[in-house]
Amino acid sequence: MITEMNIRAGGKIALILCLSLTIVISRKISAIVLSA
Repeated sequence: MITEMNIRAGGKIALILCLSLTIVISRKISAIVLSA
């Protein structure tokens, strides 16, 4: 039970990190495109 909860929590954290990274990268790309 404990390991299952840890795996689920880790998965959620990884998903949040991936989402935030994609948002940051897309913002940087859009800024470069706008400035170009």
